Formats: sequence, structure tokens, C-alpha cells
Amino acid sequence: MEIPSEFLNSQFLMNPETDDLIFASELREGMIVFAEDPMGRYYIDLTKDNPIENLDEVYQRQALQKNRWMRVSNLWEDRPDRTFRFVGIFSDGTKATIYAPHYSGWYVKKASIPGPIFSTNVEIQYNVAQHQGRHCTRCPYGHIYNGICTTPGCAKVKN
Repeated sequence: MEIPSEFLNSQFLMNPETDDLIFASELREGMIVFAEDPMGRYYIDLTKDNPIENLDEVYQRQALQKNRWMRVSNLWEDRPDRTFRFVGIFSDGTKATIYAPHYSGWYVKKASIPGPIFSTNVEIQYNVAQHQGRHCTRCPYGHIYNGICTTPGCAKVKN
């Protein structure tokens, strides 16, 4: 799925036919996402009469980083504080580092969801794997469950 290129205003509402709402703990590589919290967006409504080029460079950068769909890449979870970070790739190829607490909401394009997502699934797998005592050798906090590391973004498949 291509990343939509449109600029989204601060009062964006999801389309339930094409979009869904998930928590950061449910993010996966390749998903196309947009921050749900309007406070995290740049507050401006661009129109034909008020294009983004009319903004100074600082405001342009903020608006372009916070008000567009992006693809999740290099997803990583910092286990101690449950903060997720990833590289957001925009439709024009520009990239930005994105930080998201595990409880933050994200709109996701349904067509970009790789499979079933359950918010507690990773935690259940993490707890089971912890009791099995098998640790991932690639990342510091991951545990192996059914041959797969439970850390989001870790590509380790076998221990």
C-alpha cells in the first residue's frame, strides 16, 4: 500500500471503512499510521488560499512531520519505560524519528495491517516466554515464544 500524500488538518477524523485506531504497543513494521491525539498535531488548516509554502520554514517542518500519514520502520520498544520509537517514512521519502508512549493512540490504514493485532498479545507472550526462560540473543529485553522474539521490531526468529 502506498503512503497517502495528503496533508491532514488538526481536526482529522478517521474513516471507519479504511482506518482503525490502535495503541502504540500494537504498532508493527510497515503499518501506515497517523497520531490520534490532536494535541500532537500542528494546528493549522491549509487551503488553496493558505498553502503550506506560506508558512515559515520552522512551521512548515512541524506541519509536514505531524500532519501526514507515515510508514512505520525500525520499530523498537524501550522496555523499562514502554516507550516505542520508530522511523516514520512519509510519502515524499522524508523521514523523522517518532517517539510514542505505549498508551498513545494511532490511526492506522487497515490495508497496511499485517495480521490480527491484540493489545495484550505481546504482554501475554512476554510473560509466557519469561517463564520458559528463553531469551533473545539479538535484543536486550526480548524473550523467545514459539520461536519468535516478543520485542516489537526485533527480526529474530529463532534463538
